[in-house]
Amino acid sequence: MTFFGILQRLYVLLSASTQRWAIFTRHVKDLTVKPLSETRWECRIDSVKAVRYQIAQFYDALVDIAEETNDPKARSDAMLLCSELQNFKFIVSIVFWYAILFQVNQVSKQLQGAVELSIAVKSMERTIAWLQKYRTDGFDNALADAKEIANDMDIEPVFQENRIRRKKRTFQYEAQDEPVQSP
Repeated sequence: MTFFGILQRLYVLLSASTQRWAIFTRHVKDLTVKPLSETRWECRIDSVKAVRYQIAQFYDALVDIAEETNDPKARSDAMLLCSELQNFKFIVSIVFWYAILFQVNQVSKQLQGAVELSIAVKSMERTIAWLQKYRTDGFDNALADAKEIANDMDIEPVFQENRIRRKKRTFQYEAQDEPVQSP
């Protein structure tokens, strides 16, 4: 959910202003960011594909937006998205999700057309076999591709550890601190 949330935030930031969109199109020439849809998975593959193959250009566009905009919220959002795009975990996720969505999208398109049942079954079986194979060696392949992208962007290909904040727990037998009433 976080991964697709980042992609949606990227689309919202870039499409909310003609100035930002102009900066974006100055950097990203081929594929463009798409909004995510809950029901149309093809929108997801388009959005992931654009970032997957042009992540450095997206980063450069976000840096320019952060530098050129007068809107403090847009500047903050652009800087936060820059840090997300530089996160190795995000880069691995974009490679991983693109591979999976590409396979699923092929079958989805085929099933939406007029196709014989036997052909549809064979297509589904090929996809299931691909997913089972991807389960065993897909992460290693995604990791290798992500390292290559990270090296091109001068990002250290290391997963950052997130510090988990512990919530202070109060026990039922403990009373709340009461304010002192007298001087």
